[in-house]
Amino acid sequence: MSRRSASGGGKRIGAGRLRVDAGRAVAKLREYQLPDPTAWVLEVVRAAVAKGAKRVRVFGDADDLWIGWEGPPPEEAHLKELLHELVSPAPEEARRWLRLMAIGVNTALGLAPRFVDVYRVPAEGLATRVRYTPELLEPKGDEGVALRGLATESVPAPTDLPAPGGAVHVRRKPSFDVVRRFLAADWLPELPLVRAACDDCRVPVEVLGDTLERARSRRDLIRVQLGLGLDGFVAITDPRATPG
Repeated sequence: MSRRSASGGGKRIGAGRLRVDAGRAVAKLREYQLPDPTAWVLEVVRAAVAKGAKRVRVFGDADDLWIGWEGPPPEEAHLKELLHELVSPAPEEARRWLRLMAIGVNTALGLAPRFVDVYRVPAEGLATRVRYTPELLEPKGDEGVALRGLATESVPAPTDLPAPGGAVHVRRKPSFDVVRRFLAADWLPELPLVRAACDDCRVPVEVLGDTLERARSRRDLIRVQLGLGLDGFVAITDPRATPG
């Protein structure tokens, strides 16, 4: 699929190539789009919820992090178009999840991982995967920025994830921090961030052995549901309370 460049001129961009200026803009976004780069994981959770997830599971260890959701799987064509979404006009509501996913994946690439994999997971059979790496946006002459090696692959569906749905898998490069976390049986910083931020998510979020959901927030001291058929509530919370 192709779409018109956001920079004007009517030039069409193929799914495997970005204009040089657009590619540089996407790479630059990694540095400042989110104040805390580890918050990329929250953008992926938000994308899953916006896509229609029934539940989300987040888990990992010293160098791996998985975010999977049960619900509508991403369209196969969208798996390779995430970075294009960042330089496209404001998305329609139906594509809002795609922009959120693009922000999450692009910011995760700014942490210089080994790779970021994005999956389409069917109810049964093989999954479809696209692998992103930090080097994808290197300029390739005047023709544009080639998303090198960006192709869909058929792979076994990831284990321990809801299905049907989608998933994002980030693997960190070997480093002192990875070794330290491994020796201390610690986890990546994104996991406690999810636990701290998703206590009021409108769908259940499984993380660090706990299930967070709006219906039973552990920070609430008092909660009053809104009336008149409104979906919501007013709550007095204890900011010192920690889920889990």
